[in-house]
Amino acid sequence: MAHWSTLVVGTDVERLLRPFNEYVDVDECGVNPRGQWDWYQFSDYRRMPTKDGHEVWMAMVEEVDWERWSPAAIVVNGEWHEYETAKLDEWTATFKARFIDGLDPKTIVTVVNTHG
Repeated sequence: MAHWSTLVVGTDVERLLRPFNEYVDVDECGVNPRGQWDWYQFSDYRRMPTKDGHEVWMAMVEEVDWERWSPAAIVVNGEWHEYETAKLDEWTATFKARFIDGLDPKTIVTVVNTHG
């Protein structure tokens, strides 16, 4: 099983992550087709760097040093996006333009360690 740095856009982390919990909204086979994780936590080793040199779990978009960091997955606008191992360089190079640049600079983002 893998541990991912997952960025959640918005303040209600539990509600925003819930659709991607492997154990909720299961089909007749007992599977959540949108499931991505079985548990998550806030963790010392899953933090975002800020422009002022700190590492935090939660910040406004404008405070994060996006040049130094991109997560393995993001939950934004009700959708889960993650990098494919073979395309990690592309994910890193395009992450900010694809997911961050269109957000209000005051938007709250939170990084969690998801396990799946």
